[in-house]
Amino acid sequence: MGRKSDESKGNIKGLDPPEEGRRDYLKTVGALVAGLAVGGAAGWLARPAEKITETLTETVTKTVTVTPTPTPKPTPTPTPTPTPMEFKHGKSVMYLTPDIHETWWVACKEYLKRAVEADGWKFAFDVSDWSDSKCTDQLVTYSTLYDIIFVFPTSLEGINEGIRIAEVENHCPVVVQKNFVVGEYGRFCISFDDHGAGMRQVEMAVNAIKQRYGTTEGKKIICFSGARAASGWRGRAEGFLDGMKLHPEIEYEEWDCGASIEGWANQADVYFATDTCDAIVAGSGGPYGRGIIDALSRYGKLYYVGDPNHIYMVTIDGKPSELQWIRRGYQDDVLSQSPDCLMPIGWYLARDYIVKDASYQYPPYTMPSIPTPIEVGAPPTGYWGEGDPKMKIDKGLIFPQVSMPQGVSPVYTVNKDNVNKKEIWGNTYTFWRGKEDIQMLTWPAKGTPPAWSQKLLDDYEVMFTENYQW
Repeated sequence: MGRKSDESKGNIKGLDPPEEGRRDYLKTVGALVAGLAVGGAAGWLARPAEKITETLTETVTKTVTVTPTPTPKPTPTPTPTPTPMEFKHGKSVMYLTPDIHETWWVACKEYLKRAVEADGWKFAFDVSDWSDSKCTDQLVTYSTLYDIIFVFPTSLEGINEGIRIAEVENHCPVVVQKNFVVGEYGRFCISFDDHGAGMRQVEMAVNAIKQRYGTTEGKKIICFSGARAASGWRGRAEGFLDGMKLHPEIEYEEWDCGASIEGWANQADVYFATDTCDAIVAGSGGPYGRGIIDALSRYGKLYYVGDPNHIYMVTIDGKPSELQWIRRGYQDDVLSQSPDCLMPIGWYLARDYIVKDASYQYPPYTMPSIPTPIEVGAPPTGYWGEGDPKMKIDKGLIFPQVSMPQGVSPVYTVNKDNVNKKEIWGNTYTFWRGKEDIQMLTWPAKGTPPAWSQKLLDDYEVMFTENYQW
């Protein structure tokens, strides 16, 4: 076989590799050792030399490709579904009002309360007693205890700092309801058209004088106004004065009666004790207007509508008592200031845009806004007059220097022709609150009651009985 075995050395000649292949040789020997471990030394050494050489050659020249094991990618962590933010004060509303001793103030509170509670929110109220400083303190305090505040302000600017603290420092939105404020803070403000109503009262009084006398020359209109510190009464008084500028031929006086019912009664008594007029314009009605009718009756100047001596009278509010006194022929007209629309609409706008979620109570404390311009009509439970009139709300609409959204309500007239319309708030209010305390008062007016009076009174009683929620 051309090879010689040297047993003394225990080597197999012919397997010694040349010097340049020594490294490969060492690898091969390592492989042989491994093979002995697996197959057994005796079996391995019994193979012929030729076979061994052949096997070694094949092992050395074979190229082995190793595919690396891929590094496993980390399993992505699923994004948790965010937990809805909870309102910090249990979905609660605080309403601040300057007064609660008279029908109008109670009506505003009750209509707002009913709307809020119908949506599952909690409602509370407090009274500021016509004090800007007290209202400011209330805003600061209650903004840490409630999720939103509705405020019926007194003056135009007196509570601006309270609103700022509530919104900026305590992250509580404030809605200005009914009276205006002139400030940069507050979510929005919706109000009765006080100035427009004052001007409209003048127009109605002038028309009544023309119908009675055929002229307005030398005639007289007396205006009983509420406290000018209150922006609503101030707006009506200024509307009256602007209206009178259009009629320089008419004599007029404005009497400031203050904010109390007693103040109105005293001023009316002082005036009619010594003077008279052709038309009366009053910035409020109901309990405030009662003092006027009392004075007219006391001094023999109360005549039924239609009598040649009747003094025309138009008030603002549309309370149940005013409607009843229209039915009785004591007064002619009233401009309805409709809490059945204003108060629920304020809540609906806040519900849909301001407190739709609680995110404003958490960082970064972004205070929500309503979209502008926006138009709203009467709510399903309210009435704003015939033809579905709308209120427009926009920035700078009433006070151009203020960017807070503002809007004024439609105004409609109630008189003998529509006083028994079921939807008017002065009627619907009695269906679920009962009749106003002074609603059934009567006075010994002079002349003959109008032919239509008793039928209106009878029809109202039928309507009340059918709809009163005992």
